[in-house]
Amino acid sequence: MWEATILSPSTGASVRRRTLALLLPVLLLTSLACSQFVPGWGGATVTSGTVYTVGANQKVLALSANARARGETFPAQGEWQYPAESDRKAGTSFSPPVVSGGLVYVTIHQLGGNPGVPGAVLALDAGNGSLRWRFDIPNGPSAQIVGPVVVAGGNAYVGASDHFVYALDATTGANKWQFRTGNKVWAGVAVDGSGSAYVASLDHRVYAVDAANGKEKWRFETGGAIASAPLFSNGRLYVGSADGLLYALDVNARAQQAAFPASGEWKYETGSWFWATPLIDSGTLYAGAVNGDVAALDATTGRERWRVHVGSIDAVVSSTPVLASGVLGISVRDGKDGHDGKVYGLDARGGQERWRYSTDPRGPVYSALASDGSAFYAYSMNQRLIALEANNGASRWVCRTDQTGDKLCKG
Repeated sequence: MWEATILSPSTGASVRRRTLALLLPVLLLTSLACSQFVPGWGGATVTSGTVYTVGANQKVLALSANARARGETFPAQGEWQYPAESDRKAGTSFSPPVVSGGLVYVTIHQLGGNPGVPGAVLALDAGNGSLRWRFDIPNGPSAQIVGPVVVAGGNAYVGASDHFVYALDATTGANKWQFRTGNKVWAGVAVDGSGSAYVASLDHRVYAVDAANGKEKWRFETGGAIASAPLFSNGRLYVGSADGLLYALDVNARAQQAAFPASGEWKYETGSWFWATPLIDSGTLYAGAVNGDVAALDATTGRERWRVHVGSIDAVVSSTPVLASGVLGISVRDGKDGHDGKVYGLDARGGQERWRYSTDPRGPVYSALASDGSAFYAYSMNQRLIALEANNGASRWVCRTDQTGDKLCKG
């Protein structure tokens, strides 16, 4: 798929490097089953001044943004780690925690960080980190989790590599129903608030299922694997695929099995695949592609408003853009060896670069940024959580997450 971007013999070496760069996240994930340990890149979530993440110490962390800015010893007031015991681990995660209804929902790739153990969903008390419930993926040790929990309508939805999506009771963790796709489900689930949940799979399809019972309503097939969650907004479903296309689907037209594209539907081509759910704001759709391109589109028509490339020819964008204070935050994995991590702040109106931040020591940034409106929070594969000023990219604080106890965030 990516070799099609070769333009001339003189660009061959660069394209070969770029091909490997684009494949790197896939190779990491698909090698997990036979690897003893691969660090996660779960990212962060921030709410009410508390930043939640799964650190390189394989613990779920609740960090006070103010305490970290002051350099206080962990745990400061309101901070915690799960498990609390220094010799225990939750495991690694590839998605940020989700906070809803006083609970922190965390997807763990392999429970306890132990190879051969299935993935699990943890629901923790947001105030003190105590375990409320745990759901283990039931289909054996090969059933891991890559995507996030999505909480809506009393359900906590999660997809797994066993090809299933599970709808759990958000309060108790009881399994209400499960829906089988034709391949791994690495993405989160989208819901429309009107009784439908939308499931994307590596089998190239997006499915609409009844949120009450998991029965299939309709399906739509693209030309490639779908690794990112669909986005539902205003009667449309936006879906990016490995076929290099971003689709806008009208859910009513899909329910009637109309020929694509029906009225109001469109597709946008990048020449590279999408591994990032787009962001919609005030009628503009912001989408990042694996080839390092970021575009702003009219959400109704698909017309391109602007398109820029971030980073070098080797840059990879695999996470959802985040908007704060008129700045579009983009996390990037860059460099010929794939070890450079950068965060770009783009002007949301025109796409011009406002600032950039490079990780030090080097470490790629795969996960989406979090934001509290004035700062971006980036999790880098150099084992650090970084707080950046949204308006200029200046570092507020950096926390090393590979330590435990009072050594956390030190060094």
